[in-house]
Amino acid sequence: MRIRAHTQRSTGKGEQKRKEHASVNTTAVQEAVRAGNEVGYMVPLDLGPAYADPEPRVPRQPERPRNSHSVIHTKQLPGPLAMQRLLRLDTLYELDEFHAVTAECAHTLYGRAMLMRDILPNRTTACGRTAAWVWVGGRLPQDYFEVLSSSHYRRLAFGRRIKAWQRQVDESQISTLNTLNLTTPLRTACDLAMYPKDDPHARDVQAIIGRLMEHYEFSLVDCEPILEECSHLRNLPQAREMLMQFESIA
Repeated sequence: MRIRAHTQRSTGKGEQKRKEHASVNTTAVQEAVRAGNEVGYMVPLDLGPAYADPEPRVPRQPERPRNSHSVIHTKQLPGPLAMQRLLRLDTLYELDEFHAVTAECAHTLYGRAMLMRDILPNRTTACGRTAAWVWVGGRLPQDYFEVLSSSHYRRLAFGRRIKAWQRQVDESQISTLNTLNLTTPLRTACDLAMYPKDDPHARDVQAIIGRLMEHYEFSLVDCEPILEECSHLRNLPQAREMLMQFESIA
């Protein structure tokens, strides 16, 4: 009987403490809700030291997304066969084995600029075949992307290397499209014309230069000031000769 009475008294004390704790929490919640109703939003609830955060949380700065919303991964589709079917229908434009971009993005000037902005490293300027792809489209470079930068990049971008050129280019020869910095069509054509003759892309470069000159209506005369600035480069005579071949296009 004494043990049972002691147990009843202990149980009664525990229930009383729980009721008091519940009463405190209920009162705190009611006061917070009442205050929130008066000012139109919820007031932070203070439940005492037991619920306090030991250190203030520093808000994390949002990072710039590296992939455009138009880039699609095979995981977003029912399966890999769906990706292949959409590629055959020209609905998607392939970036690599697992990624593609919408045709609307790849077939418009500002769409290509948006895509390249998200692919290339920050604070770089697209140049060479990379800039030419933005200006006139065609086939996306398959081996590497070219940028103006003094840095060295080891990471791959959709399976392609980032090739950096340390060149001093005047600001007047750089354009900005959709926050992407890239060389102007004139400067791009001059850079392409200086590709070595034994470069594996030398033949493709000639066709790209012709499309640039035709689409943006410039000639060798327009390129002369840029070529004069590059007089120290050994491929300058070759570049001038190549640009003369397209003189009749402009």
